[in-house]
Amino acid sequence: MTPITQHTPEELFDRFQQRMQKHMREHWKAYLLEGLVLTAIGSAAVVMPNIATLAADEMIGWLLMVAGLSVIIARLTRHESPDVWQGVLFGGLTAILGGLIAFYPASGVVTLTMLLTAYFIAHGIGMLSMYFSASFGRTWMIMGAVFDFALAALVLARWPSTATWILGLYLGMNLIFSGLGLAVAALGTRYGRN
Repeated sequence: MTPITQHTPEELFDRFQQRMQKHMREHWKAYLLEGLVLTAIGSAAVVMPNIATLAADEMIGWLLMVAGLSVIIARLTRHESPDVWQGVLFGGLTAILGGLIAFYPASGVVTLTMLLTAYFIAHGIGMLSMYFSASFGRTWMIMGAVFDFALAALVLARWPSTATWILGLYLGMNLIFSGLGLAVAALGTRYGRN
């Protein structure tokens, strides 16, 4: 096998793209189903953005609370570790923060919306990079990236009034574009010329 360092970046990119297309061709039904499910969930979130915003915030709160409690349990069971009390303190603060967000999701929406705005900017950049490596579904990918950037700009322009609904709309539209892109790519790979 030839070492990776002897290949140009273009050759490595072409090999990756060929492997990805082969995998998608072999498992196109699974990719299509995933795309359709993402589109359906995204559509529900767009129809009810306020509910989707609170649901996302509450879910993250529960995840933080469980993570914090697991850190506490892990540190207390390894009581000989020199950082037991730092871990218990960190886990406790994480669990308390998670509990506050889980039981009072509206209070955490503003902070979470800013964090997810940063995430969707990064996601838009990722969709742009996928655009350059995909054979099919490229239009949906570029539309998804543009939408990510446009929503980030909207949040920042109308902050903080957008916090109550923008997260649900973000998630919904992101899931719709990602799902449609995946479904179109799966069908194109299956029935296209590749």
